[in-house]
This record gives sequence, structure tokens and C-alpha cells, in this order.
Amino acid sequence: MFRSQTTHLPPPAHCDIAIIGGGLIGTSLAIALAASPEIQACGWDIRVLEPQAYSENPQEQPSFDGRASALSYASYQHYRRWGLAQALERQGAPIENIHISERGRWGHTHLSAQEQGIQALGYVIENHRLGGLLMEKLNQQTQVHLHTGWQVHNIKMQAQAGVLQLHHQQAQTQTLQAKLVVLADGGRSSLKQQLGIDDYIHDYQQDALITCVQISRPHQGWAYERFTPAGPLALLPLASPRQQQMALVWTRPPEVIADLMQLDEYTFCQQLQGLFGNRIGRFQGLGPRACYPLRLVRAQEQVRSRLVLVGNAAHYLHPVAGQGYNLGVRGVADLSAQLAKVAAQGADPGKLDPLLAYAQKRQADQARVIGFSHALIEIFTNQTPGLAQIRSQGLTQLGLHSLAKAWFTRKAMGL
Repeated sequence: MFRSQTTHLPPPAHCDIAIIGGGLIGTSLAIALAASPEIQACGWDIRVLEPQAYSENPQEQPSFDGRASALSYASYQHYRRWGLAQALERQGAPIENIHISERGRWGHTHLSAQEQGIQALGYVIENHRLGGLLMEKLNQQTQVHLHTGWQVHNIKMQAQAGVLQLHHQQAQTQTLQAKLVVLADGGRSSLKQQLGIDDYIHDYQQDALITCVQISRPHQGWAYERFTPAGPLALLPLASPRQQQMALVWTRPPEVIADLMQLDEYTFCQQLQGLFGNRIGRFQGLGPRACYPLRLVRAQEQVRSRLVLVGNAAHYLHPVAGQGYNLGVRGVADLSAQLAKVAAQGADPGKLDPLLAYAQKRQADQARVIGFSHALIEIFTNQTPGLAQIRSQGLTQLGLHSLAKAWFTRKAMGL
């Protein structure tokens, strides 16, 4: 049972910061803000508004689902500073090695945590486990209140506050004025549309099939990224008693994914085996399957006076290289650090100049990560004659040149 900071009761008429969306990024931001000594000292009133009523069972939150998130080393360090390192280590699986290859080619690259002198390059944790950890931590904070069952159906930005019209599942209504409004309500944010914020969208014409697979050998902390002409395939280690479960992200054209969703378990595992080979033994079973369309989405405005967009409301990436969620975590870290400076000065959290400074830093990071991810897709799906041989040689040379390998490893670590 969670503490009284989680409530179905309406929020007050005024607060300092309203975070719309109690998913992984919204709760992470609330925890990061509460961990700041400067924000603690100034006593800001922080409210998280979540339309789902899940106070006794955080897994009811749609984003706390069966998918898994690969937290980079940099994201792990942020969560460590927010007091969640031990919980992540206990419930997540460390990524100790990453094997990158292209199907049908001899070239490959191996990234190792041991070579970097660290315990893990990152951690993989199922979203429902991560969501549970975040909820438990959130409800230890006295400065943050989570209001569940409250939907923001209208938003207007005024000079002194953002004005939110709230509606509860039990037909209650409330008006909330916040000095700073943070949109953390995901990639399908209707509020973003209300505010007239447009997105840049690139459709990859691919879907991602997500599931958990049972393997015959322990994964021993290995993660695999295999590129194929039809799209990449990733296998990520999961925490399980015998290390024999892995998260699968299988990218294919929508019509192929539709067929894979309908296959019986045995045939599905056989097709996966034929594509991946026997490096980790036999694929022996799988969990529930889900699929998602893959698009690059980036909000063309991510800050305004008294408004910030974070997480998937700000950007949504192709899962190749696993950097989408980590980009969101870095945004949380940068925003909390910027607001801590504002709090130390006793200033208004919704003033535009500090938010613009935050946005400038985020734009540079987003451009780097989006460019890196998009380039990987373009390079490994290009079937120009002779290019496959160059790619294979490039992967091998990457593993042989220490400086290039160190650079690539740091990218994978989110540094």
C-alpha cells in the first residue's frame, strides 16, 4: 500500500509545478525534483496528475507494461543520484557485454563493461518493475503529491500561470493554476495539440514486435544487436532465476510483423532461430507479444513560458541502439538541474529564460542521438552493391581500434 502522497482527492487551486502524466518519465522527474536540496529548501509544491486510478497497483498504469527498458550507464548514474541504484541492481539485469553483428556477414564488434572498468554498461528492467520502484520512491517524498484518476482535458497558458481544467473519473472537476506545467503525457499528447505545438515526423514504415523469449542457456549478461536487410533485431538480458529470459525487439515491415503476431509459439521460435542462429542456445518459448509502429517524432517547440515538454511528448525515437528512454532520462536530469538553479535564486519556476537555456542544451543532445540512431538505420538497411562488405569490415575494424571502440562504447553508455 502506498502512502498518503498518492491520492484520488483533487489537487489544490494553485501549485508551483504540475507534471501531467505519471508514467516512467513523469515520476522520474518528480523524484529528481524532490531529491534537489535547493528545491527542498524553497518548498515548491509539486503535483503529478495521472488519469489512471492505480493507487494500490501501479501496474495498472499503461506505461508500466511488460516491455523492458534498457537503461544506459549514464541513466543508471542519474537514478543512483536520485536514490534508486540498489533497487535497480536488485530488480534489473546488468548488461556486461554487447555483441553487434550483421546477418550473413563475418564482421562484428564486442563492447565490454570490463574493458571500461565498470560493473555494467547499463541495466535492463521490465517497465512494470521500474514503474513499481519509481512509485515506491515517489511516495516517500513529502514535497510531491500524486493525484490519480485526474484527467487534464483543457489547458491554457497565461502570463502568470498555466490554467488546467481537470476532470475525475467520478465526475468531479477542478481548476488548477501552476507556475510551471510539464507535459509528460506521452507521444499521443492531446494537450500538445491543444497548444498548437506541431511535430516533425519521419515514418520508418516499420513496426517493432516486443516480447520475452525463453532460451536454453544462461545469457550471462550479454545483449545482442543484429542488423538485417529488413531491420534490426535486439535481444536484451532480463533478470530471472537462471538467466534464461531475454527481451526481444524485432523490427520488420508492418505486414511481416502482422504475420509474426499470428504465428504459433513453436513456428515463431523457429523463425527467430533461423534469423539469429544458435549463439545463445535454443529459443524455447515466449511471452505475450505486442507491436508498435516506428516513427521519429520531435516536437518543434519544447518550451514556452511556463511550459516544458519531456519524454515522448518531446521526442520519440526508433529503438535501434536503445537510446529513446535514455534521452528522456537525460532531459529529466537537465530540467531538474536547471530548476534547482532557479530555486536557489528564489525565482519563479515558470520564467522563460531558464527554460530556454534548458531547451538549448537538450536540442544539441537530441540532435546527436537522433542523428546517430537514424544513421545506423540508413547504413544497415542500404543494400547498395558492395556496401555490405564495407559494413562488415567497418564492424571488425571498430573492434580493433581502441579509440574508435571507446567512442562507440561511450555512445552506447549514453555518455
